Amino acid sequence: MKRILPLLAGILVACTQAPLSPPTPSQTWVVGYSSQESLARLEKELGPPLTTEPALGLALFPVRPMGKEDIRFWEPLGAGERTRQPPARALSPQTTPNPLQWFLEAVRAPEAWASSQGEGVMIALLDDWPDPGHPALQDRLLPGYDPVSDTPIPLPGPTPDPHATAVAALLAGQGPLYGLAPKARILPVRLFQPEYPGDFYAARAIRYAVDAGAKVLSLSWGGLGYSQALYDAVVYALERGVSLVAAAGNLGLTLPYYPAAYPGVVGVWSTDPSDQPSSFSNRGPWFTLGAPGERILTAIPGGGGAFMDGTSFATPLVAGALALVQAQENRGPFPLRWALKSQGQLDAEALLQAPFDRYGFGACLQLRVFRPDPESPVGRSPVAQAEVALEGPEVLRLLTDSQGRARVYQVAPGTYRLRVSGLGSAGWVQVEETLSLSYACTVEHFVLLP
Repeated sequence: MKRILPLLAGILVACTQAPLSPPTPSQTWVVGYSSQESLARLEKELGPPLTTEPALGLALFPVRPMGKEDIRFWEPLGAGERTRQPPARALSPQTTPNPLQWFLEAVRAPEAWASSQGEGVMIALLDDWPDPGHPALQDRLLPGYDPVSDTPIPLPGPTPDPHATAVAALLAGQGPLYGLAPKARILPVRLFQPEYPGDFYAARAIRYAVDAGAKVLSLSWGGLGYSQALYDAVVYALERGVSLVAAAGNLGLTLPYYPAAYPGVVGVWSTDPSDQPSSFSNRGPWFTLGAPGERILTAIPGGGGAFMDGTSFATPLVAGALALVQAQENRGPFPLRWALKSQGQLDAEALLQAPFDRYGFGACLQLRVFRPDPESPVGRSPVAQAEVALEGPEVLRLLTDSQGRARVYQVAPGTYRLRVSGLGSAGWVQVEETLSLSYACTVEHFVLLP
């Protein structure tokens, strides 16, 4: 399936997108509110929300709010259509010889296992439901969670899904099909059921996994649409010391693909057995590193194995490698990500030996974008949906929220070229400046569009 759908509606990977259940994403709005008082005002205007995420300041309403006061942003629930790479060719459901898992040797997993196998680390798998009865996954799965109904899922859980089973085995498979962290435990979060329910529920899934104690989140899905709600959840995880690893996508494009391209996320592209980038894989400076993603032998429901192609299957190899490090010593998201970025291609053994203390904790930026407004008491008004580009030690792309805010967290310190494009007083304009990012992030940086 890796090459037959290079583009479908601009954002699909290899399967169509459909809403999960009423209310449909196109008829539902995600609203980022600023305070409980702001939420109360929204309830008076719009009626009771369908559901809320207080920790992230998010609410789901059946109609769009009309005012802007105390609202950070609003976006359609279906704004970010995100998909997964489906399984490729399957083998017979029998025990498969281990040597076919060539990628373990390629990333030096056996050498790394001499020091760590991920003991005591929880990895959250945000996907559909893996097969807890597969030999590779027995005793590897914890009871899970449904972010749509906001309820726990006891084991053995729903009908196992091929994609989730394949990814889970690459995270923590214990044999005869192995993952990168064979002694880690997996927290399954059933986001796809089987389709993507919308960015609000993905944000809730991330928040839940962080609060449940996961140190690494594995996200083998994504899309081209930018979502502020999803990025808020990413920042929530980074601020609490949790790493996110996400697939760069299989469209063969050089465009940002989210959540992999959000600042602070480990974005993973696919490489072939000769260490060359896969032809189907997205690439770009906003992603972090490559990992094997072609002819990847892993588990399928029922006890068998299959060969998979796609960035979906490169992603858990990197997430598992981070679990190996976390089993030795708790490390923050930035030094882990920067050590991976310095590799270019995954090397699990070298990652365990990386000089993490040299990388620090990463820099941040609190940005506000305004335009002149003579009718405002302060003479200016915030610019929503301004395009923010930072180019320097890293390449970053963001959008401002309804209050003109954009924040960058846990990225490489240094000198950047800041470019902001948005609606000024006389039309669409762009300004550029040089900006230094440091570890301190206490004062907002203001940009005024003419």
